[in-house]
Amino acid sequence: PKKIDLVWDKDVIYLPFTSTSGGSMGIMHTHKSLISCFFSPENTANHWIDQAIGENLACGNSFFHMTGLYSVVLSAMYGLSMYTLSDYSNESFVEMIVDNKISTASVYPWQVIMV
Repeated sequence: PKKIDLVWDKDVIYLPFTSTSGGSMGIMHTHKSLISCFFSPENTANHWIDQAIGENLACGNSFFHMTGLYSVVLSAMYGLSMYTLSDYSNESFVEMIVDNKISTASVYPWQVIMV
């Protein structure tokens, strides 16, 4: 592919997300600020995924939200296998965790239901 020359602190990228106040919105990041969200200097624990147990991660987050994007990128960086569902339901998510013996999950707070 053609090489793209980026000015890391000036060129921008927009991450879309849905809003409770109506309509879609976006968060403006420079490429530098977006990459810094994912980078942890060696021997530091800046991300929840640093404390992942096992080699697998169950992800219930939408990939167009920051937490979903975190899950994809950080799983790749840390060499974890990530499991997700194309059609989310609480029951299917729990079944996926049990069937694949997954010890770490990434979900939104509203997905955690105390039974």
